[in-house]
Amino acid sequence: MRILHGMPISSGLATGEVAIIKNISYQTFPKNIKSSEVKKHISKFERSIKKSLNELQLLFSLLESNAKDEREIILSHQEMLKDKVFCDETISTIENELVSAEFAVHSYFEKLLKHFSKIEDDYLSQRKEDLIDIKNRIIRNLKPNSEEILRSITENKIIAIDETSV
Repeated sequence: MRILHGMPISSGLATGEVAIIKNISYQTFPKNIKSSEVKKHISKFERSIKKSLNELQLLFSLLESNAKDEREIILSHQEMLKDKVFCDETISTIENELVSAEFAVHSYFEKLLKHFSKIEDDYLSQRKEDLIDIKNRIIRNLKPNSEEILRSITENKIIAIDETSV
């Protein structure tokens, strides 16, 4: 028997099978693409945004209304994913620099994180973690097996996650 310790995000007692979901960080390397692959990578990027939004919506629906802080984090992540500047710049990077969708996303967030690292503020430091979480979610959803996490979240399962950013 394995004992897990953590903080509950919903009330009550539960017994059943546990689905353990780990928050994984993805390394991304520069990958040049052919001009004929640009549309494919833009489409892949747009699908990963939709998948990411769906994951966050599912996670939001699983949280009880008293998990206010976690719900606010999820809402802020959704807003970032819908940000027109982010989407336009990422697509522009794919088109103009002929790089993969993964690397375009990585590059965008690395620029943001670089700006944030120059500012010493506790609140902004926490926002850096949010940016890393969002970046990792998008990049994970650009990968072929990204559906595995959603498949592990089924009815009658107790979900154990590293953080609500999963």
